[in-house]
Amino acid sequence: WLAGWAALRLRRLRGLGFWFAMDAIRELKKQLQAAQQLTTRKISERNCIDLVQKLLAAEQVKLIHTVSGKEWLTPDRLDREIVEALNASGGRLSVIELPNEIGVAIEHIESRVDIMCKRDGSLMLLHGELLTNQYMQTVAQEIEEILQEAGSMGVSDLATRYCLPADFLRNQVLTRLGGSHIVRQNSVHTAAYEARVEARVRGALRGSTQPLGLPQLASRLGVDSDIFVAAAQRMIRQGLVPGKLSGTTFTPKISNDRQTSRMDDFFSSNHYLPASLAKAAGLTLKEFSQSRKADGALLGTVFLESQLVDAALASLTEAMGSDSWADVQPLLPPALAAADAKELLQHLMIKKRLPQTAALMETAVVSQGFLKSIASGLKKEVAEAAQRLLNAPAAAAKSSKKAAAPAADDWDDDGPKKKGKKPARGAKKGKAEEEEREETGGSGVDDQAILDLLAEQFPEVPESIHMELCSHVQPLLAAKVTEAQATLRSAMQGKRKAMFEQAEKLVQERYERLALGTRALEATKLQETPLFQHLLREVVAEPLHSLLALRWEEASGALLEVTAANRKSCLEKIVAKVGQAEVDNLSNLLALFSKGKDGKDAKDTKEKETKSSSKADKKAEKEAEKQDSMDVADIYHAAADECHIFCRKVDKRREKAVVQEQRVEIREKLRGTAASDAPMVCLLGLQMALLQDGIPGLLFTAEPWALRLVAKSVSEETAREEALALCKAIEEAAEPVALEAAAAAWRERQLNAK
Repeated sequence: WLAGWAALRLRRLRGLGFWFAMDAIRELKKQLQAAQQLTTRKISERNCIDLVQKLLAAEQVKLIHTVSGKEWLTPDRLDREIVEALNASGGRLSVIELPNEIGVAIEHIESRVDIMCKRDGSLMLLHGELLTNQYMQTVAQEIEEILQEAGSMGVSDLATRYCLPADFLRNQVLTRLGGSHIVRQNSVHTAAYEARVEARVRGALRGSTQPLGLPQLASRLGVDSDIFVAAAQRMIRQGLVPGKLSGTTFTPKISNDRQTSRMDDFFSSNHYLPASLAKAAGLTLKEFSQSRKADGALLGTVFLESQLVDAALASLTEAMGSDSWADVQPLLPPALAAADAKELLQHLMIKKRLPQTAALMETAVVSQGFLKSIASGLKKEVAEAAQRLLNAPAAAAKSSKKAAAPAADDWDDDGPKKKGKKPARGAKKGKAEEEEREETGGSGVDDQAILDLLAEQFPEVPESIHMELCSHVQPLLAAKVTEAQATLRSAMQGKRKAMFEQAEKLVQERYERLALGTRALEATKLQETPLFQHLLREVVAEPLHSLLALRWEEASGALLEVTAANRKSCLEKIVAKVGQAEVDNLSNLLALFSKGKDGKDAKDTKEKETKSSSKADKKAEKEAEKQDSMDVADIYHAAADECHIFCRKVDKRREKAVVQEQRVEIREKLRGTAASDAPMVCLLGLQMALLQDGIPGLLFTAEPWALRLVAKSVSEETAREEALALCKAIEEAAEPVALEAAAAAWRERQLNAK
């Protein structure tokens, strides 16, 4: 093991100088000989390795093995070898080159380098390279020598030359230079060089007679721009060079004085000053007005003296007072642009020197009186627009509280509102009117009508403000259209209200007659007879026509007279407007007439007792008529509700009251009817007989077939037989004397009945 240890020591000393290596070899030989003489037992290399591994495992020693794996180094020894390699390379060495120099893995070297840099302030790790203070001092000395020759060097050039970052050069290397050197952000130079530059700057600036850019001048003189600008700023600040520096532009005092004199002369002659002329003198418009204490309007690109502003304002005020308009552009100097004139108007409006009602349009000022005169010239168009909007589909005004105003129509003021009903058309109110207003500028009057009026009556108005004039006139036209609509509505209000009230009264009265009539048919079991169709024709037809007319007026805004001939087509038009679901009950009510259109033929068939149809058809027809008679009152009530008419239900109390009323009324009629009018006497007597049975409201004619049907329904047998006898006499056209006697007896019987 001693031999192995000696060999290891020899290998570790290979990097030393030759003379030192020889002395060490001789010393090792002596120690080896002495050791061999003292012991006769040797340790093998394998055992030696095992001992070292155990020591490492027990952490009694700390060693770093080499790349070959056969040698170990202590951390201190590795640090010394790193320092030796660094010194041998001149003080700068890349960390990735150390493994080749020392024979140790890179990870061990990197860890030791970090520890060495923290422990030793003379070492520095920069981008994977180790640097020593001695190296940086050497670089600083080289830079000093270069500066002595050149006077100035760019930091970027030095960074490229030494392959070092610019910030590192400024902070670590250039700080080591002597005090006669001046370090800036992008360059470093000597004091002598700076003095030469200042002399050249002073001469160049003092000799200039017009504004010039310092970077361009520095480039022409071959001087660094930053040094040149810094020297110029310092001399101007110290007053060595007369002039003014704005950014990097130097304006000599002589040029500034010349521009100022020119500016003052221009302002005195023209009473305004453009921003370009003030800028040429090194001033802003605000600085000029403050320095001269000038009174006027300070705009973005020009300053106007109060003399010009007052003259223009006088003309504008006169135009406003005469309900006219005025263009401010001709009142200003021709050199001023339209933008300056527009800004002047805004300035005057902000300063409240113009009336608040004046309208600004580009370079013109328009009075409210002028706008009203334009709107007044469109009376015909306003009237047409009001009429058109009123006639538009679903053009009725909203009936909600938010819209309760002069625009409210009859649907807000009449029956539906009184009865607490909400109009069914609320979802589409005003939709067509709003679309019309959007298409025509918001009032219903087209902008082209305004443009035509301007071209005809006011040709001097500039075309550039025509569209803006339209936007200001449209609200006035909208107010006029609204007023015209209110006038038209008020004119139509009475007619529509009367029509609705008449229809409402008719529908409500006929509902009571229909309800009592259907109950009477059910009580007398005559609902399957032609009397049912007679009831429909006499009671329901006229209200149905009124309901259809109201529904059409609601859907279209137009009035229409509905008759039996056109009621079907009218319903089809309403369905096309509002949909089938909105008029379902009206359709059902009209369908009752379609089912019974052959009622008269059925009556004749019954009278002649012919049987042209099959028994099955007759049975189905009777069942349908029975169903219709049961539902007709409810269908009628629902149809009236669709048209916003409320029909009060006929209860038992009302039915009793009707019995009393009709008894008195019919008794008076019967008493005043001559016995010679046998059919009428028979009819009135039958009605009195039915009232005795508590059946009011049965509607039938004085024709024999109808009288016979009703006579059969009288409950009292004696009265029934007498009534049937009278009906037979009427049918057979008996002798007048006998017929009159029978009619008189029938009348007396009913008048004396309790």
